[in-house]
Formats: sequence, structure tokens, C-alpha cells
Amino acid sequence: MNTRLRHALQLACLAACLSSPLTGHTTVTTDAQDNTLWQDADESFRIEWAADGTLSRVSATVYQPVNFPDRRGIATAQTIAEEKAKARIVRYLAELSSSERKTKEVNSEIESAKRQHTVGQEEQISRETLRKMESELQELTNSYASGSLRGVIRLESGYDDKREEAWVRVGMSRRTIEAAYALQQSLHNAQADRPGPAGGPARPGGSIAEPRGFRQPAEVRFSGQKEW
Repeated sequence: MNTRLRHALQLACLAACLSSPLTGHTTVTTDAQDNTLWQDADESFRIEWAADGTLSRVSATVYQPVNFPDRRGIATAQTIAEEKAKARIVRYLAELSSSERKTKEVNSEIESAKRQHTVGQEEQISRETLRKMESELQELTNSYASGSLRGVIRLESGYDDKREEAWVRVGMSRRTIEAAYALQQSLHNAQADRPGPAGGPARPGGSIAEPRGFRQPAEVRFSGQKEW
């Protein structure tokens, strides 16, 4: 084999490794209660399963630069970060639902992590639990594909004054999905029972502007919902 051909093959192998989805870019961990966490290396996207294999939560975090470090500038950056985080969930679920290969790679990574969590030679998780995790993930991606995905809420938000970055974490779970569905049904039924739109007084607009030079300190805010 000549030098030029060998060099071309090496570059092709390198490109294949770098373009391989998920592998090497994610981590899978299990805690003492056998809950499983699958996430990006930078922890920007997470999928969490309970010990029995049921899907618990999906969340995404996005950082957004703040151009003007006052209250209005931070709020604007957090709004942008929130929409980007929602889009990140949609993008990942689109990839998982459209590519059976990626779903299998996620399952393979989870099974590998679970098998490493052993006592002696006995596995602490059964095949039934692994199949449950796979079916739960497939159900989530099917819900996305059918357009019935709902219940995304803001979980955390904050501002790093040293880096001048705002960040937002959004997520969804079975609880938030069920709550969103129940609220939608309730509003639909209430709308059907109403005789007509009720007019109300106009809400006054306007806001108190802060001086442009006023800088906000670092902050972190959490959702009041403890169990989502």
C-alpha cells in the first residue's frame, strides 16, 4: 500500500470515529437506588430512569450571553435560553425517533452501565427492567413523533456575573405531561360551556426602566415544584 492511500484511509477512519453519534459524547451513571442518568458530556441534555425502568424525566440546559447586564437584559437572555432549551429537547427526540440506530445506542450504553453495577457475579438489574427502559424511551419518542409531546416547564434559571451568561434549564416528566393534558382538557371543557367571550378591562402596559449602567449580581432561581 502506498503512502498516499494509507494516509487517505487513516483520515477516513478518523472521520468515521468523529462522526459516530453519541459514542464518546455521553455518560451513563447509576446511583445507589439504581436510578439511571444518561446525559451529554457537558450535562446539557439528560434522560433519567427510575430503578424499575420507568422513564422519569428529560431536561435540557442552555447558556446565553448577556449583552446588557441589567434586569431587562438578563430576562431577555433567559427567555432566549429557555426557547433554545426547548428546541434542544425537540431536536434530540427528533433524532431518537427518526433513527432506530441512535435509540439502540442509548440502550446499549445504559445496559453497559448497568452491567458494571454488580455485586460479585450477580447483576443488580434484570433483563425485564432493561426492556422496560427501552419501551419507555420508545414511547417518549413516539409521543414526540405523533405531536402529543407537552408539559415542558422551566426548572432553573440563573445568571453568572463573571462570565456575563444567563442560563435556563427546562424539563418534562410524566407528571408534567399528565398535568398539561389535564389542564388542556379542563380548559377545553370550560371553553365549550362558555356562552361567548367575556370582555374585560384593558390591562395597563408599561414598565419601570432601570438605568442602563446598572449591573445585576449573580443569581440562581429554582422552580417551586419540588417533585416534577
